[in-house]
Amino acid sequence: LFYTTHQFFLSSKSLTLLLFNLTKNFDENHVEFWLNSIQYRAPASEVVIIGNFLDQLTAEDAHEIVLARSQAVGEIYERIRKYSGGQ
Repeated sequence: LFYTTHQFFLSSKSLTLLLFNLTKNFDENHVEFWLNSIQYRAPASEVVIIGNFLDQLTAEDAHEIVLARSQAVGEIYERIRKYSGGQ
């Protein structure tokens, strides 16, 4: 039920908060799926990507994971941008 209703909240005038669990990889979080979905349904909307569960990581792991996830978001964004025609 929840998945099918998400599309009703996506519009070009919306601000979308995409939360994901830092202790899991992006495949488990479906980050690329959700970014694709947002791009498809609301290409002009603003998206804020937020990693949660930082408190469950050690300080050393947290730094590495946040950097890796930030880089992965950039790569996903570029793939989606190229696929969608650079919007």
